[in-house]
Amino acid sequence: KMEASIGRIMKSRRSLGHNDLVADVIRQLSSQFRPTPLQIKNRTVALIDRGYLKRSEESENRYEYIA
Repeated sequence: KMEASIGRIMKSRRSLGHNDLVADVIRQLSSQFRPTPLQIKNRTVALIDRGYLKRSEESENRYEYIA
């Protein structure tokens, strides 16, 4: 669920800062459960490792969606 939420948010935004992504994921999933920022970070890293996201070249705290 969390990875799907991250994927949907990043697909629509294309590029997003870490804090904005965490806030959006918490907002989107708050009706089901409240993920911690660490859980979101771990799922984001997993998506980077699998090639769905990448870190921005300009800023380490920014993610970019890979189509």
